[in-house]
Amino acid sequence: MRHAANAILVSVGLFLALVAGSMAAYPGGSWLDLQAGSHDLLRNFLCDLLGPIAINGEPNGLGSRAMITAMVILALGLGVTWWSIPGLFTGSTLGKAIRGCGTLSLIGLVAVPLTPPTVSYQLHAAAVFTGGGPAAAAFVLSLVGLARDRRTHRLALLGGLAFLWVLIGFGLYARQYFFGGGPTVFLPASHRVATLCVLGWLIAIALQLRARHRVQGSSPITTKPLP
Repeated sequence: MRHAANAILVSVGLFLALVAGSMAAYPGGSWLDLQAGSHDLLRNFLCDLLGPIAINGEPNGLGSRAMITAMVILALGLGVTWWSIPGLFTGSTLGKAIRGCGTLSLIGLVAVPLTPPTVSYQLHAAAVFTGGGPAAAAFVLSLVGLARDRRTHRLALLGGLAFLWVLIGFGLYARQYFFGGGPTVFLPASHRVATLCVLGWLIAIALQLRARHRVQGSSPITTKPLP
């Protein structure tokens, strides 16, 4: 559990550092303002940073590489989370389902940064939906498992809040993709809030894994008396 917790924390830390670097290097442009300069926290999607050419038409080589690396690292961190989170509650069948859905989601989640929307919006959307569905299933199953144990009720509540924002952002994205309409500031802003909530939940999961490891490590070892 300790190694898994460290891996999750490292993935979150590297993700934040690389995203910050990518934002600083981004030349500019958003779907709300094609000619904007620099990165806009409210108007830009994180995925806007993925393209080798920014939305305003300027080169974005450094920022693109940093963002691709950040998203791949976070996807791997999520994979570690889905495999380790069943250790916080009982239920082998539930744990297998979480690990199965989580592993399946990695196919799409790793493909998301490799298919920038500025290069192919359709491929990018396909990767989002391919990874998002199984990841959502793993998320819900994890919340069910965490809610069963009073020691992890707070984790379930925090995860529920994060998942609510994920649903809001995912729903707004799906609505625009399938039914059209112009972009609004609510869509990128909801994605930004959802990302921060999920990152907070991952940190909380990692800290809980560490605490559980310490408790298990400090438990006295009992042996049966020899005959």
